[in-house]
Amino acid sequence: MNINFKQCHKAIREMFDLSKFEHPMAVTLTLKPGIFIERGYIHLTQEAASKDLRHFLNVLSRKILKQSQFRKGKRLPCFPVYESKNVSPHFHLVLDKPKNISNELFHDWARRTWHKTTFGNKQVDIKPCDFGWATYITKLRTKDNYIDSIDWNNFHQPDSVV
Repeated sequence: MNINFKQCHKAIREMFDLSKFEHPMAVTLTLKPGIFIERGYIHLTQEAASKDLRHFLNVLSRKILKQSQFRKGKRLPCFPVYESKNVSPHFHLVLDKPKNISNELFHDWARRTWHKTTFGNKQVDIKPCDFGWATYITKLRTKDNYIDSIDWNNFHQPDSVV
């Protein structure tokens, strides 16, 4: 299969519509390259990183959304991108913060939740998001495989929150 990466890159940037987010936050979550356990060392894989992100998003969604919404499958809207090529592994996200949650509380919950994941590292950066962030996180460099760098398993459309 011949994939035109420039066309793919353009399509992903067009699909990513920041105006659909209620209160988008630019989030960077760093990952440990590996962890020590009793039997040795476990290296971080993109699959393990994705599992940590899924756990993080589930716990954070459960804290922020009403229980009835969470049970019905609602999640915080999220556009996650994984980067690890020639850089320390990390996720860049656009994560929607409901207006009824203060920035301080959102930051506190996000940091605490990320630090409790298996590979979650200490550095967590959260700022209000602008259109420049969308351009930055969809850049081609620092991605081993551009198409696979978007964590589609943890992608949630903005209209999925009521």
